[in-house]
Amino acid sequence: MSIRQTRKLYVLEEVTCGRMNNREASAALALSMRQVQRIKANFKEADLKNPFSHKKSRKRKRRIRMERSGQMLQIDASPFDWLSNGSMISLHGAIDDATGNVTALRFERTECLDGYFRVLEETILSS
Repeated sequence: MSIRQTRKLYVLEEVTCGRMNNREASAALALSMRQVQRIKANFKEADLKNPFSHKKSRKRKRRIRMERSGQMLQIDASPFDWLSNGSMISLHGAIDDATGNVTALRFERTECLDGYFRVLEETILSS
């Protein structure tokens, strides 16, 4: 099925479910309202399904936490407007996998190796 056909199928699903009206569908597909009504009627008798609309969910196996504190650290950084002033800064953090305790947090201007090293250093010095 081509991308154009998939788009047409998606729009027709939206129209038949009531999330889109015929006028919006005709604009989206660059067709007249009469053509959309005709295609919609054929679509309802054929009972077609969009092959891309419902993907199967992946089954994910949860990982068991480590048994002892300090056995594994999860370290990550996330850039965000943490101070709500329009400047993006990265919060670097480390969490102990066994206990879920935050071992260190640090703000840096960007996500960088130095930030990760400093978080790791704080974790080692505090234990």
